[in-house]
Amino acid sequence: MFYVRSLKWDEEPNYKQLINMFTKLIKVASKAECVHFDWISYKAKAIEDRAVTKILKDIMARSLTSSK
Repeated sequence: MFYVRSLKWDEEPNYKQLINMFTKLIKVASKAECVHFDWISYKAKAIEDRAVTKILKDIMARSLTSSK
């Protein structure tokens, strides 16, 4: 945060440095017991949503074929 806050408005950030900082942060955080990143939740939610959708489609398909 210090680096980002120190940038001037029209100054381009050093993207390599930022990537390295975030990479180190993720490595350190991944060693902690309780790690929670937003993208993990989003991915899990998307997988869950797809599974629920598939189950509902299967139920609807069965009910349509059994009613004929």
